[in-house]
Amino acid sequence: MLARFRRTISSSTVMLKDLTPYGARIEGVEGLEPDEAVRLALPGQRPALAFVAWSNAHCAGLEFAEPLDLHVYGDLVRRYALSGERD
Repeated sequence: MLARFRRTISSSTVMLKDLTPYGARIEGVEGLEPDEAVRLALPGQRPALAFVAWSNAHCAGLEFAEPLDLHVYGDLVRRYALSGERD
């Protein structure tokens, strides 16, 4: 699933590779530092504050400042998990 990523004043589209109510693994952004504050906008949602837990040259793990609402999480899983993206 694609998501919008914001770091300071720049934003980009990233690939969401893993999602839990507590965080996410993303691909498509480089040079993130541990504990750096970023924002991640999941499909149909407002940007959520997250902190970089780890990063390497290919991907990064984010920890949400506030866990996702379980209904929102469940809806995203139903719409995007395993069977691919659907509109």
